Amino acid sequence: MRGYLAIWPTSVRAGLLVFVAAFGLFAFTTQPLTGYEPETAAVTEGLVLEGHFWDKEDSSLPLKANFQGRGGHYYSTAGLLQPLLEAPFFAAGHAIDANFGHPREYPFAYTFLWFYNPFIAAIAAVAIFALVAMTRRSLGWGAAIAGLFTVASIAWPYSKIGMETTFMAASLVAFALAVWARERPSPRSWALTGLAAGAAIATKPYALLVLVAIAILLWPRFRAADRDRRLRLGLAIALPVLAWIAAIAWYNWLRFGGIANSGYDESLLTLAAPINWLGLLFSPGKGLIFYSPVVVLGALGLPRLWRRDRSLAIALLVFGVGLTCIAGSTTFWGDEVWGPRYIVPAAWVLLVPIAWWADTRLRRRVLAGVAALAVCVQVVAVSAQYAHYVDAVDALTGVPVYQDRFGVEREKIPYGNDPTRWIPQLSALVVQAEGLISSQVIDRLGGDGLTVTYAPFEGRSRTVNLSDPKLAIPLDFWWYPPPEHKWLVRVLALLLLLASAAASVRLYLLVARRGPGGLNLGAAPTYPGDNV
Repeated sequence: MRGYLAIWPTSVRAGLLVFVAAFGLFAFTTQPLTGYEPETAAVTEGLVLEGHFWDKEDSSLPLKANFQGRGGHYYSTAGLLQPLLEAPFFAAGHAIDANFGHPREYPFAYTFLWFYNPFIAAIAAVAIFALVAMTRRSLGWGAAIAGLFTVASIAWPYSKIGMETTFMAASLVAFALAVWARERPSPRSWALTGLAAGAAIATKPYALLVLVAIAILLWPRFRAADRDRRLRLGLAIALPVLAWIAAIAWYNWLRFGGIANSGYDESLLTLAAPINWLGLLFSPGKGLIFYSPVVVLGALGLPRLWRRDRSLAIALLVFGVGLTCIAGSTTFWGDEVWGPRYIVPAAWVLLVPIAWWADTRLRRRVLAGVAALAVCVQVVAVSAQYAHYVDAVDALTGVPVYQDRFGVEREKIPYGNDPTRWIPQLSALVVQAEGLISSQVIDRLGGDGLTVTYAPFEGRSRTVNLSDPKLAIPLDFWWYPPPEHKWLVRVLALLLLLASAAASVRLYLLVARRGPGGLNLGAAPTYPGDNV
């Protein structure tokens, strides 16, 4: 029987192909920085050029941090991990600018940062590939779930949007390393797991959930060890976590004068939390099942995963359910961005059980059909910037739905955020799809575009044409329209897309033609009191 180590070179090749396929696609569809990404990039610039974690105030780049802290400097609310990981991207672009000159509008120091989120999301794809391959004991299923993650899950639009991408990748890497440490317990594997778990904690305060989930995952192996081995393994995983916690405390003190002050405003808890939890999963405007439909099949696979690998199932549930409960416990769901933003870092957990559910030909056909629908959803997301959706909703409702972000008191906005969460006609899925069809297809074919009527219950009916130049939803990629050197940018974009396609084909040839299990890695390991 061939074990995992016996085919390690094949595993490495498959992982590299997953990375190239994911990064090529994500980079092809990326965009200039949006949301709070520019403020994190501003801190990265200060770190690389001046050696500090605040904004470089005399920068000529379109980057600015917005949160004033100690010393009157401006900081980002993003955790410590992201500026550290972004620094090599900025440094490489800055080196090109300094030595070879740069385009006037988009210096390389800025444009290189556009590829950080695609890169880190591709790392997440490799991590979920490794996690599934090791637990399902199949490289084929690892590649299949990584493919679903890349093109059929909400990870694709967030490789472009950012905001939660670093947390998503860090949690996945920590889980994958924890599975490896569980199978091959040693001080080294547990120390690396602790390092990854601490890095995940360094993204968001509530990322402590990762540590809880990993503790559950590793507990059966820890419990089965003798006393001396427990001590060694416990110290190996605890010391890196404590080091990260100390670094986070220092980072918070440096920015805002308190070791527990991460710069976030107080978010009021709400008695509507149960409704919010349902909304993050099932509402037409924010529900995960609409924005990543394949998770429904993953939920069906949870009972089988529970029977085969109970600690993994519990760890996934704790992370996914826990993050949903935290996000829904406040009045903020992460509005003004595509789908259920705050649970994006845990959206992948319901992809993993698909590898246990789709074990018959009929179920794999169902999976293919649902995945095709999910891909269409993600194409709508990556093809247009969310800001255009906001314009269309304002026109349909007749009120500035999101103007509380610009100084208008929430109580003075007639609708608030509820319509875009709960009314199907105002869902971003519907509005962006209609707008893209109208402004990019019908209008270009010489038609008049789609005319949409919104008639809410109180009778305020409004009709708008979504091909109106003020509402038209243009295609939005870094190469369309390209900033400068159009031919060079388009050639690079084409090369990235071709690399993604070639890697996908090569990955298919490597693992998918070897039967339903792909390259089987042998029987799954057992742990006392875990598998039943």
